[in-house]
Amino acid sequence: LEKIWLRVDEDNTQAKKSYENAGFVCEGLMRNDRLRQGKFIHRNRYSILKEEYESKKVAYKNIM
Repeated sequence: LEKIWLRVDEDNTQAKKSYENAGFVCEGLMRNDRLRQGKFIHRNRYSILKEEYESKKVAYKNIM
């Protein structure tokens, strides 16, 4: 496994902060990517690479 990626609604600031604190990096904005309650919304794509995860592994153990 080389990379884990996810998408998060642009207005979900709490989730974005959590992913960033866990080491995920925002790769970009996916415009009008999802239909929510009859309106299209933007989503951000985040990812973490294997080497980034490995370098944070000790920190992950301390928070779990």
